[in-house]
Amino acid sequence: MSNLAEHQKLGHRIIFIDGDCAICSRSARFWLTRDRTGTVYVSPLQSPLGLEACHRVQQDPEDLDTAIYFEDGRFYQRSTAILRICLQFSLFYRILARLGLLVPLSVRDSIYSFIARHRKIANSKLTCQLPPTELKDRFLS
Repeated sequence: MSNLAEHQKLGHRIIFIDGDCAICSRSARFWLTRDRTGTVYVSPLQSPLGLEACHRVQQDPEDLDTAIYFEDGRFYQRSTAILRICLQFSLFYRILARLGLLVPLSVRDSIYSFIARHRKIANSKLTCQLPPTELKDRFLS
């Protein structure tokens, strides 16, 4: 599929992350293995689809510290993106996500930005792993 409109028609939810980040890659695997609906997909921000998402939310495509989540034709960024993804998981994660959404956005995004800025330190110690075969088709390029 080549554009977000096609994915929206199929009910796909897409998380856009830095495709060169080991922590982001591990997070994506975590999300996909917990997705109860089977409709969550992952795409690098650096891909054509990721660039389309960046353009739609007016985000600098060079800013790879911001996750974008596309769901039902709407875009969510930073902490809201992560919490909205967790609403697709088991009850435990849904409760945590709902509680997280009660925290003021400025506080959530400050914590998100701190982690995003410092993830490169942890990235130097981690390696990106290929997705397991059963999840491979849920990684979009």
